[in-house]
Amino acid sequence: MTRIRRYADYNAAASGPNDLIFSYTVQAADFDPDGFIVPDPPIDANGGAIVTRGGTMTADLDSQFGGALQVGCGGYSSPLKCLVDGGGLEVAFTGTPASGETYRLGEQIRVAVTFSEAVAVTGTPQIGLTIGSETRQAAYDASRSSGTRLVFAYTVQATDYDGNGINIPFNALALNGGTITLASDGNTTPALQHLAVAQDGSRKVNGGGSNSGGFLRVSPVAFTTPSPSRGGDTYRLEEKIEVTVTFSKDVVVTGTPQIGLTIGAQTRQAGFSRYGYDSYAESLRGYDEKLIFTYVVQAADLDTDGISIAANALNLNGGTINLAAHPSGSGDPADSPESFREGCVHSWRHDIVCIDGQSGRDGHRDTPSETAFRRRITGE
Repeated sequence: MTRIRRYADYNAAASGPNDLIFSYTVQAADFDPDGFIVPDPPIDANGGAIVTRGGTMTADLDSQFGGALQVGCGGYSSPLKCLVDGGGLEVAFTGTPASGETYRLGEQIRVAVTFSEAVAVTGTPQIGLTIGSETRQAAYDASRSSGTRLVFAYTVQATDYDGNGINIPFNALALNGGTITLASDGNTTPALQHLAVAQDGSRKVNGGGSNSGGFLRVSPVAFTTPSPSRGGDTYRLEEKIEVTVTFSKDVVVTGTPQIGLTIGAQTRQAGFSRYGYDSYAESLRGYDEKLIFTYVVQAADLDTDGISIAANALNLNGGTINLAAHPSGSGDPADSPESFREGCVHSWRHDIVCIDGQSGRDGHRDTPSETAFRRRITGE
């Protein structure tokens, strides 16, 4: 953004014999969401002079910092930047998740924008929310707004997920074809610039499940292939890589859903191959909570530092994954219809078990965005 130079005037009343105090009063048009800086050289004599008490020596006002200085608001060397917002526009989340710290499918996330004086609105202005890596637009809610306070609402969708907490970037308020004007004259548009609202860990989002436990969720996802058949740590041509996806309830599959494997710089699709039954009796049911996906190494595949599974890599591929209908008297009551929705899979980000037939994290790594498995691949 374009920086505008403002001048702070010498304040003789506040200054001491060795410390000079300069003061500037923030104006309505002043705005700096990144933190203001002090240029180098910092002092302009402005026709005056700074001399020693005896008047025998004039201060050198040339460069002192070797470049512009970002002053910390917590002190000279504080990392806390001094932001500026003279517009008086306040933006804040309002309300809380219905349960705990997580907004679920169908819940509304609300944001209150408060102006310094009453405003009138036409159309549907919006304010952007950062949910995970996506930007979602909360729309103006006239029924909850009045006077100086405008409320914006966004309804959580099945694909929404943020395990760290949502935030609002600076200047995310947009008219979206509507208007916001001062109620006093119905014509003047107030300043819409505002500072960012920091990430809030008490406002996470998981659209993959409702408060009552509806919608199928996945936990955990794990590589379940034994060690490469030829030994060592490298899968070779035509060897199978298998992945187990465990749902929160028994499911039944049609078609061939897939899960993406990151092999080198390429994404390869492991297709659904069978249910992960634990016993012969279970195999007679035709459904299970565990699904196994298989990929066969091809000649062009090469990965020397370990394959991985990115977040939300499970896709239906034209098939379906539905809640299984349990027979009466099975001890598991029949459930209402429920289907897996693409993009709802997140929980393997933090819960990775049963790698290489062992419990724990030996021989692999996991990060907030992917599951990694230290097995190399060569299609040779």
